[in-house]
Amino acid sequence: MPMFNLAFIKSRIHYILALLPKLTLYKLYTITMAMISFFMKRDRSSTAPPLLIVNLTFRCNYSCIMCQKNAPGDNNPYKNPKSIDYETFARLLRENARYLSLVRLHGGEPMFYREFDQLIDLLTELDIPYTIITNGYLLTPEISKKLTKNCIQVSLSIDAVDSELYQKMRRGGTIETVTSNIRNLNEIKHQKGSKTPILNISSTFFGFNIGELPSLVRYCHENGIESLSAGEGWGYDTPYIGEEDLIHHHAVKARTSIAEAQILAEELGIILRLKFPGLKTSQAGESVPGKKLALIPDLIGDRSCMNLYVSAEIHPNLDVIACCDAKVPFGNLRDVSLREVWNGPGYIDARRKLRTHEVPEACRGCKSLYV
Repeated sequence: MPMFNLAFIKSRIHYILALLPKLTLYKLYTITMAMISFFMKRDRSSTAPPLLIVNLTFRCNYSCIMCQKNAPGDNNPYKNPKSIDYETFARLLRENARYLSLVRLHGGEPMFYREFDQLIDLLTELDIPYTIITNGYLLTPEISKKLTKNCIQVSLSIDAVDSELYQKMRRGGTIETVTSNIRNLNEIKHQKGSKTPILNISSTFFGFNIGELPSLVRYCHENGIESLSAGEGWGYDTPYIGEEDLIHHHAVKARTSIAEAQILAEELGIILRLKFPGLKTSQAGESVPGKKLALIPDLIGDRSCMNLYVSAEIHPNLDVIACCDAKVPFGNLRDVSLREVWNGPGYIDARRKLRTHEVPEACRGCKSLYV
């Protein structure tokens, strides 16, 4: 398995140090058993997943150009967006609180979930650490105050600092409002003497916005944001992204921007994580002499997926899947409990197949397994 690069290690260390004080001995035991199962390639994992990824809702206040909301098809879940039933989800959290080391709140836009305030109050009550991926537009001072209690990280989806380009990509919002909300959150953290939530920017790049990468590094420095996770966009089935927009068609421009951002991040102390697999096969040379592109390697290229042992993802309809790339659910929480699904027939079959270098049906299309 390829080695993690330095930026990845630094970002994970900060993350883990913030999380550790929140973990009980039982949570640590659950993590340990899951990792032992992964390394030994067992059929069964820990009693319950240590990490839970929850798509609270497919509703969103934005209409981003790469979002599947804009893709064709009558079965598109983003066109008739559902939200997870709060009572069912709250019961699941109460039943599994002792096992859960971390809950990741995804969407859609998590803060657009009608019971969002109620949910983060419950997570705090149950002492379950959580993270949020958000566009940041709905990050009010009231929510920010609550996030300092048990939220480990807020990852903000920002692809451009330029106001016009931001609005072109993240339709429905403005970079000015998001910036104001970030600064308010940092001020509240300062007032409460809290180091969390750690702030991260998650950016998706195409040929038309890759030039913004150095500016985003500066933006992190100016706004108290610790890290920037930058990756290339894929071929989205929307009318706004074409094959010609993909990074591998703009390799020289991309390498120039990446190299400049790396130098700047080192100077400013920003953790910069890069994932641009399209550049690995491009014929373009390095743009800055002596400066290597420290791209994050594909960590699971040997068909040994850690997700099947450590994390489960839940959709608003209560389907349980392996990860965001998975197509076939392992079960539905209306019919069975999370723990029954986690070590049930679907997960066991998937773990066995990967162990013998087969690809489980649920994992077809995974970008890490290349199938």
